[in-house]
Amino acid sequence: QLYSNAAIKIIIDVFSMIAKQGESSRFECLGDMLTASNYAGIAFGNAGVGAVHALSYPLGGTYHVPHGEANYQFFTEIFKLYQLKAPHGKIEELNRILSESLQSNGWGGVYEQLDELLSHLLKRKPLREYGMKEADIDGFTQNVIKTQQRLL
Repeated sequence: QLYSNAAIKIIIDVFSMIAKQGESSRFECLGDMLTASNYAGIAFGNAGVGAVHALSYPLGGTYHVPHGEANYQFFTEIFKLYQLKAPHGKIEELNRILSESLQSNGWGGVYEQLDELLSHLLKRKPLREYGMKEADIDGFTQNVIKTQQRLL
C-alpha cells in the first residue's frame, strides 16, 4: 500500500504538470515517472491488478490497443463501480489520496476530476473506434471471465 500510495501521488503530480505546461514538459519528469513506475510495479506484484487489467487484455489483444490505453478505457469506470459496490474500506483510502493529490474538495467527484486530468493526456475513445461492435460485447465479457480469473 505504501508503494501504491507513493506512485499515485507522483503520477498525479506529473500528469497535472503536463496538463498545465504542455506535453513537452514531460521530459522534465522522466526520473519521477521511472520511480513511480517502479513503485507501481512493486505494488502490483504484491496486491495484484484486478478488473481494469483483466478487461484491458482482450481489448489490447483483439483490437491491437496499446496496454496503457486499453487500461485507461476502463480505469475510472471500474473504480466508480467499486465505490458503488463497497464504499468502505480500502476505497476510502484511495479516495482520500486522490482527493488530496487532485486538490479536490472532497471525494464526491474525485473520479470525474481524475477523468478530466487524464483527458488532457489521452482522449478516451468509444470502443467502436477500435473496431468493437455491439455484438462483440457478450463474447468479450465471457472471454474476460473465462481467461482472466487470476486478475479478477
